[in-house]
Amino acid sequence: MSNQTPIAGETIPYSNKDMEDAIKIFKSKQIPVYEPGEDDYERYIATANLIYRFSSPPCVVRPKCACDVRDVIKIAKPRKIPITIKNGGHSYAGGSTTNVGILMELGLMNEVNLNLKSEMVTVKGGALWFHVYKTLVSKHLDGFVVNGGRCPTVGVSGFMLGGGLSPFTRSFSMGCDTVKEFTIVTAEGDEVTVSERDDPKRDKGKLFWAPRGAGGGNFGVVVEMKLALKKLKSNVVVAGRYTWFPERQAMDPFMKTMNSFYTRSWPDEMTLDTTWLCDLSNVRTDLAVRFLVYYNGGRGAFNKVIDDWTIPNGPSQHAELKKQLKRRSLQEKSSRFLHETLAAQWVEETKKSFPSNRSYQIYTSFVFKNAQRSIERITRIIRDEMREFREQFAGETGTLQVTFIHSGGAANQKQRRDTAFRWRGCIYFTYIMIQWDEKWLEMNMRGFLDRMRANLSPFGMVRGATFVNFPDDSLKADAHEKSYYGNNYQELRRVKKIWDRDNFFKGSQGIQLPGTSAPQTVSMDMEDNDGLLEDLFAARAFVVNEEDLTDALAEQQWESYRPPTPTDFYGSGALPTLVY
Repeated sequence: MSNQTPIAGETIPYSNKDMEDAIKIFKSKQIPVYEPGEDDYERYIATANLIYRFSSPPCVVRPKCACDVRDVIKIAKPRKIPITIKNGGHSYAGGSTTNVGILMELGLMNEVNLNLKSEMVTVKGGALWFHVYKTLVSKHLDGFVVNGGRCPTVGVSGFMLGGGLSPFTRSFSMGCDTVKEFTIVTAEGDEVTVSERDDPKRDKGKLFWAPRGAGGGNFGVVVEMKLALKKLKSNVVVAGRYTWFPERQAMDPFMKTMNSFYTRSWPDEMTLDTTWLCDLSNVRTDLAVRFLVYYNGGRGAFNKVIDDWTIPNGPSQHAELKKQLKRRSLQEKSSRFLHETLAAQWVEETKKSFPSNRSYQIYTSFVFKNAQRSIERITRIIRDEMREFREQFAGETGTLQVTFIHSGGAANQKQRRDTAFRWRGCIYFTYIMIQWDEKWLEMNMRGFLDRMRANLSPFGMVRGATFVNFPDDSLKADAHEKSYYGNNYQELRRVKKIWDRDNFFKGSQGIQLPGTSAPQTVSMDMEDNDGLLEDLFAARAFVVNEEDLTDALAEQQWESYRPPTPTDFYGSGALPTLVY
C-alpha cells in the first residue's frame, strides 16, 4: 500500500487512494507491480549515484508488452499519476529515478530480432545494447554493426532518443539517424507507429522527427524500434586502449601532443575517444589520459593513419604515443569486437552503472569544435583544474574525469533541422564527472564543478550547448530546452502539443508546451547557426549555482523514503557476457 508523503515545494497531483486503486488494477491485469518492502522493488529502484539514494516511488511496474504499457497509461492518466520511464538507468541527471508516481521499468521488453534480408534489426523498448550485440555475436555476423552505444548496459531506446554517439558515428552518423521506425504508446494510450516514410509535414512525420534527439519521456513510451544494419568497410575492425601517464616535468610536450591530437582532422573511419583522469588515490602523476581506439577498417590502413599524424619538431612523447596506439590496438572480427573488446574498453564506465558500486556523482557537459585556439585554452583549463583538484582535495578519495567523445564525420553531413538532435558541426561531446565517497564533500565538489564549468563554457560551439544524452541537472528550468535543442526547441514544443496536449509526460527537464515562458524567442526560420542562442547564453547564467543544490535532492527524497530490505543488486555485479 502506498503512503506517499508530499515533497517540500512540490504538489502531489494524486491521492494515496488513487495510487492504491491503480496498483490493484495493475495486479488484476497481471501487470508485474512492486511496492516498498519487496526485494524486486528495491532492485528496480536501485541507482549507482548516491545523489539519488533516497529515490523511492510508491510503486514500480514492469510491463511485459506494449499492451501492458497502454493499460498503465490509461490507468494512471485519469488519476493524474505521473510516469517515469527507466530503460537501463544510466541517466546522468537522475531522469530514470523518481520519488513521485510510477516508475515504469521496461526490462522485460528486451526481445531483438534480426532480419538479414532487409538488413534491419527490430528492438523492443526495454532492450539494452547487450541484447542487440548478443544477437549479432551469436550469428558471428561479421562486417555489419548496429550503430549503437559503447557501453553494453545502456538502454537502446534512451540512447536513440537522445541522439546516440556510437563508436562508428563518424562512419555512419548519429545513432538516431539510423532509426527507420518507432512504435510509441502515446499519452492517450494509443499505439502509434511512425517511420521515415511518413510525410514530415504531417503529425506522424513530426512524431518521427522529434524522438530522434529530444531525449526520453516527452511524447510517450517507445515500445519498439527498427534500426538499420550498417555495413563496415570489411569484416574486421581495429580497436585498442592505452593510458598515458605523463611525467610532471614533461607537461609542455604532453600538452603540445594533445593539442595536435584534438585539432587534427582524422578520417571518418577513425574514432578516438579520450578521458582525462585525476584520481586522488594515484600519486604517480598529476593526471592521466586514456585513449580508446575504434577504426572501421584493417590494420594496414589504421597504421597508416597513425603514421600520417605528424607534428613539426614534434616531441619524443608524440612518437611514443603513436607507437603505443599502434601496439595497444588489435585487428579483430567485428563480432568479436562487440562481444569482448567493447565491454572491456568501457569496463570502468559499465561498473559505475551497477547499483552495487555506489558513489556520489555529478556531471556537466559541453559541445566543442576543434579550432586550434579554443582547443589550446580548453586543454590548459583542464590541466590546471586537475592540478587544483588534487591540491584542494588532498587526502580525500575521489576522481575528476573529463571525457571527449569523438564525433563529427558523417554526423555533420546532415542539416541541423533534419532531426531534433541539433548539434551538427561539433567534433567533441565532452562531459565532466566528479565522483567521491563522503557525503560531507558534496558542497565542495559542487562548488568545484561550478567554477570549472564557468571556465570551459565560453569555448563551446554555442555557449551553454549541452548534449541531452549527457544531461546536467543544474540547468535552469527556463534554459534547458535551448541548451539541449538549440533552435529546434520551438518545433519540439509544437510536436508536444500535438501528441501530449495535456502534458502528461513531463519532467523537470522535459519539452514544454507552446506558450510556456522562455527567456528569449528564437525562430528556426530566422537563423540556423544558433547565433541568437550564443548571445542569449552570453548575456545570462543558464545554470543554477551548484552549491545551492547541495543535499537538496536527498532532503526532498527523504520525506517519503523507506529503508530497503538487504538486497544483492544484480547478483555478483559481474559484467554481462554477450554470448552464453
